[in-house]
Amino acid sequence: MDREQEEMQFLGVFGMYKEAYKIILSWRKIFSQITLALILPLSFIFLAHIEVSNVLFSRIIYNEEELDETQLLFTP
Repeated sequence: MDREQEEMQFLGVFGMYKEAYKIILSWRKIFSQITLALILPLSFIFLAHIEVSNVLFSRIIYNEEELDETQLLFTP
């Protein structure tokens, strides 16, 4: 970081964004490795979780509708 802690204390919102941008650019390699190692796989896991949940939920709804139909058929 180019600034001391006392100077960082009085930064505004845009100053914080500017400092964060400078840090990310200066450590570009490590940030890209973090992205590839953690964020990208977690994104794929999250998308797979959504798809699996949709499949299971549709099966639950289908079974519930089938159960309702069989109960209607066998009621006296």
